[in-house]
Amino acid sequence: MSPPELEQSEGVASVARNGLWNRNFIGLVLTQFAGATNDNILKTVLLLQFAKGQKWFDTLGEGGTGIVSLLLTVPFVLLLGFAGQLADRCSKSRIITATRLAEVPIAGLALYGFWIDSPWTVLVAYTMLASESAFFSPSKYGSIREIVGDARLNEANGIVNLSTNIAILFGIGIGGPLLAWSEHAVGVVLLVFALVSA
Repeated sequence: MSPPELEQSEGVASVARNGLWNRNFIGLVLTQFAGATNDNILKTVLLLQFAKGQKWFDTLGEGGTGIVSLLLTVPFVLLLGFAGQLADRCSKSRIITATRLAEVPIAGLALYGFWIDSPWTVLVAYTMLASESAFFSPSKYGSIREIVGDARLNEANGIVNLSTNIAILFGIGIGGPLLAWSEHAVGVVLLVFALVSA
């Protein structure tokens, strides 16, 4: 085994001895939970806003809700391959930090779009949020082994996936009530979760 490989192996073993719920793993779970929540709050709100008979329906017309769903999916299809290569070449922790920090101005743009009642501004923010999440995803999963080691890898993957699914349900669940309360409240909550994830 070459010295770099030995150093990496010893580093993973050292992390593994620190247990599953070390500071880095807790931080990863919290930041991905906040990010996934934001994605799904905004998706739910936009699906409601562009539904037939709703406030922004005339902006996209029939099929508007389908376009909203595509705007979340297409960035992942287009960017995940490149994002995975980037995660192999660069520091995963730096990519995670950069994507989490990028979410703050994106959420601010969404808040501004709701504030001025501009569906196009919110759609741009939504697409940027999906793109940022696409860059975050490979580094998130790739960093789990480095954080928890081999012995707890499956358990850690399960926890990350579980927290992601909970975040999806949570985001969907609160999107509608937030919109019913206030469009501005949607933007503020997005910004708060973005700050938490950063």
